[in-house]
Amino acid sequence: MKNTDVYIAGHYYTYKGELFACYWKNENRIDLSTVESSARSIYVCGTDIYVAGCYYDDSKHFACYWKNGRRVDISSDKSFASSVFVSGTNVYVAGYYEESKPIACYWKNGIKTDLDTVHSNANSICVVDSDVYVVGSRSTGPNDIVCCWKNGARVDLSTNLSFARSLFVVENDVYVAGFYFNGKNYIACYWKNGNRIDMPENDSCSESIFVSGTDVYMAGYYDKDKCDIACIWKNGIKIDLTTEDSIATSVYVEGSDVYVAGELFWEHASTTACYWKNGIKVDLEIDGGNANAIFVTTRLNE
Repeated sequence: MKNTDVYIAGHYYTYKGELFACYWKNENRIDLSTVESSARSIYVCGTDIYVAGCYYDDSKHFACYWKNGRRVDISSDKSFASSVFVSGTNVYVAGYYEESKPIACYWKNGIKTDLDTVHSNANSICVVDSDVYVVGSRSTGPNDIVCCWKNGARVDLSTNLSFARSLFVVENDVYVAGFYFNGKNYIACYWKNGNRIDMPENDSCSESIFVSGTDVYMAGYYDKDKCDIACIWKNGIKIDLTTEDSIATSVYVEGSDVYVAGELFWEHASTTACYWKNGIKVDLEIDGGNANAIFVTTRLNE
């Protein structure tokens, strides 16, 4: 028999409106910080748990990651970490830092590599063999456009106003989830090897992508009667997760099970962090929290 562990990175809010980075393991919250902070990405490698995000000091945010609860600072500049990936003994973190403007970058074991020279950010990172893939956006004019860097070489994926949220690489195929503006509506989409595949829903956003075999899963949301509805798309077919005001932020597929992190919105700006397993909702933080990323592991019962 196998045991499944569900890890979700995010943060919770205090009654004062402060936010503190945390992750949940099987619905049990593990706090990461005693200063205001946010967790945006999680990666589990064996018994080690890596969570990337930022902490706040004197109204500035600084990129960091936590390994098994211990914070590792990676920048003394104003910065943000959006994604973490572990390959062997190497820890890769994507994000941006700011001097006069935000600059997309990634850190490998704390050593920064700039990806651009213009206003830009990096949102997701993946390492396959010795190749480092990063997706994000950059701006040289009025619009941000989606781009992908492979070992530092940039490929622009769009000329429209567009945003990349997530990256998945399998064999020689590179999948990028995001959304773009078609002049009237935002359209959820993904790019496979540079070719854009649109979802049919108007006013929709894709936040995460996962490929399992021949199936492509995306998590996101769309507008229905002025209300955001959390959903997934499987091979372009939308599946609603709820009828309530909500978003889906991250998707992970383990075997035949589909796990989706997200949150529900309530009156007075309150949120409930949660996840869905095969469409069944599990609440994580009822009184105020955000679930930003999900990772699932299986292990044999001892």
